[in-house]
Amino acid sequence: MLSVEQVLELGYSPQVNACQNPAVEQHGSGRSTGNTYDPLELEPAYRLATRPRSDPYARLFPAICPVYVEAMHFMASVQAFSRGGYEVVIRMVDAQKMAEQSCLAPWPRSRVERPEDDRDSRDIARAQQRAKKRVRHTVKEMGADRIVTLTTREMENTPEELLQKWQRWLKLVERASSGRFHYVAVPEPHPSNPKHFHLHVAVAVFLNVDVLRRCWWAVCGGRGMGNIHIKRLTSGAGPRRVYRVASYISKYLTKENVVRFNKKRYWASRVDLPAVRRYWLRSRSLLDALEEAREKFGFSTSHARDLWVNEGAGIVWVQCAPGDGAVPDF
Repeated sequence: MLSVEQVLELGYSPQVNACQNPAVEQHGSGRSTGNTYDPLELEPAYRLATRPRSDPYARLFPAICPVYVEAMHFMASVQAFSRGGYEVVIRMVDAQKMAEQSCLAPWPRSRVERPEDDRDSRDIARAQQRAKKRVRHTVKEMGADRIVTLTTREMENTPEELLQKWQRWLKLVERASSGRFHYVAVPEPHPSNPKHFHLHVAVAVFLNVDVLRRCWWAVCGGRGMGNIHIKRLTSGAGPRRVYRVASYISKYLTKENVVRFNKKRYWASRVDLPAVRRYWLRSRSLLDALEEAREKFGFSTSHARDLWVNEGAGIVWVQCAPGDGAVPDF
């Protein structure tokens, strides 16, 4: 990260722009597709540094890279859902690093799959959080309000074998019900027998349990070789029920499952989420940033399940169900 003094020492010609934040524009049109940024000016002021022609990187990268007087700022990331409601994540981000990455690395980098033995606990924790977030967002977007559990009588099986049965069962059910449906399926090892896996599936439509059970028996090898159980959470109104299903189904993505399943952590139908919007906040402390975001978006912090604050990590997570508080104009 370059300071203003370091930039001046390198021979960059500083320019002052008091109208608009160039980093916001570059982030919005850079590598992170589908993300939009609120054109809110960052405080305190920043400077623009123009790369001189003598710089060997001048021909390869954009010529202008902003330099901030203060690099660290709070940002609110908002994931809205087409059925209503949204989630907000507030965290401290390094605006200088984001700007330099956008200016100096405009091309996407290829991802290299690392072997499981080379993954540390932080990698596993990040993978778990990404999977949980994706599952939670998908469930909320499709409005799933019930959970189907599929079990077999096998003493031992693998996620790959369960996936084959699931794919065959899904085709039979879609043929019997004359249509496709959205789903999120998460395999889980049995608590008393880790070598045996069953499947939890979040769905948003009514399904005849007799039809589901007959199709599952056909896949498992005959009557009584498996079972189907449908659990419809009854507490709370419709949107709250969906949010409970999202929390319920995502809890099965444990760290052990992330390591064991590797790429097959969950199976889901294709659901297109609205674009994530990101907003700069002017506050300089986490609690002040939470209050600023609450005034900006109108969410309520009265429900304990809707708010999670980690002051040590500098992160706030808030969810707002449809009908709770004001509806922001995203």
